Amino acid sequence: MPKIIFLLLLQTIIVLLSNCTPQRAKSLQNVAHSVEVTYPSKQNFLDKYTFASFLQARQSNTVIFRTSGQIKSCLKDESIEVKKDTVLCSLSAKIIDLNLKAVQKKLMAARAAANTDAFSRQQDLFNKNMISRAKFEKIEAAYKKALASLAAIEAEYDLLTETKNNHTIKAPFDGIIVKNFTQSLTVVKEGLPAFQIMDLSSYNANIKVHNSVANRISPDTPVYIYKNNSGSSSSSSHSTHSTHSIAAKIKTISQTVDPISQAISIQISISPPHERKLKVGQLIEGYFILREIENATVLPSSCFLRRFSNQEGEIFLVRDKKLRLTRVQTGIEREGMVEINTLINPKTPVVVSHAAELQDGNTVSITHQGKQDVQDTQDKHIRHGMQGTQKTQDIKGIKDIQDKQN
Repeated sequence: MPKIIFLLLLQTIIVLLSNCTPQRAKSLQNVAHSVEVTYPSKQNFLDKYTFASFLQARQSNTVIFRTSGQIKSCLKDESIEVKKDTVLCSLSAKIIDLNLKAVQKKLMAARAAANTDAFSRQQDLFNKNMISRAKFEKIEAAYKKALASLAAIEAEYDLLTETKNNHTIKAPFDGIIVKNFTQSLTVVKEGLPAFQIMDLSSYNANIKVHNSVANRISPDTPVYIYKNNSGSSSSSSHSTHSTHSIAAKIKTISQTVDPISQAISIQISISPPHERKLKVGQLIEGYFILREIENATVLPSSCFLRRFSNQEGEIFLVRDKKLRLTRVQTGIEREGMVEINTLINPKTPVVVSHAAELQDGNTVSITHQGKQDVQDTQDKHIRHGMQGTQKTQDIKGIKDIQDKQN
């Protein structure tokens, strides 16, 4: 009985070995694997450096009382937004109002006495010998005296008007009241602070950038802030610069390198559109455009079997229905799309995803083939590459928004 069992096991092993001959292995390699492919496409590519920072007010102004007096009415709140020329505080000006009324009457009389047209008519009569020289000289002397009196009264009126204006404090710009010094006051003196107002028309942000990146940034480097402030996450809302980004400007680039972090501080200024309200202290995210690459050859990152640290990678090309393992030079990668610096025929299929059993030389059948399918595959991956923080973008759109905001 044991002998029969041994013979059966030996027969089974012989059958298995016969199925693993080189001929059998070669025949397995020739079995056509079904693969999904894409094709190299051309895109305008942006090499970006993203950052996050907090907004700071560009300027803060302390408004002071320009005259002494009793408070008539004042805003009592803080942390409220005000428009330019909004009246913030008024001082009592009863005496000044009475003096202004009296001077206004004197001003009307002086203007009537210094009537230029009436004097011109008298001068014409004199030139025509219709009045004597003595009479004209009296008229001329009275006219000059009236002009001098008018000038004095106008100066008095202007001074009173300025004094009355000093009794009213207005917002110097659109902003937010961060400090109200008038809340417990009834009488004030000239020179005392009244309000501290923060300018909301523009902001600053300080950004720490590693020295290796800062060397690629100049005062003319384009910089943008995301409107929705969700940063560089995989949100499709950053699909275009013109509608989803705010152009900023580099204000200063520090020349000092932090000895520990090797970082350099860059300050940018931001002037958001009127329809977009930002807040001081708000976290913002944006990006510097370090390089613009036109008509870059790109492939989806899923095409790569392996990536190497020396900016190389391996992909499967399909030639004559066979897989050809090919090493290519790579550039920047943005949102699932990789720049290819090795010349590849745009009509050569590239395997999109790799099953474990795929090997160099395998026979394959292509899932996507034909002109329409090729275009559909390219469109699919172009859309994929345009998602997220929009690292691939039409450069013309960048220049359009720069022209509009300059």
